[in-house]
Amino acid sequence: GELIVLLIIVFYVIPYAIISLLVSESALIQISPRLAQLEKATPLFASAIGMVQPLCIVTLQQLLPPIFMAITRMEGLASFSEVQMKVF
Repeated sequence: GELIVLLIIVFYVIPYAIISLLVSESALIQISPRLAQLEKATPLFASAIGMVQPLCIVTLQQLLPPIFMAITRMEGLASFSEVQMKVF
């Protein structure tokens, strides 16, 4: 179980970096010329484009604790407090 957690931690960096690169404001504008036009048109839309990357990163961060909790349950820990101690 601890090896699996270690692998998830190590391989977490790679998806995190990929998401950061692919959904950054500059990458989204480069990919779609229409987004570039809309960004120049209204400041509200420019702000919305800037919020895509943080939202994706927060979503990824919210996925990890449930995965770690499932792994610690597979290890056979009986109490919820033991599981939380392993996760956090």
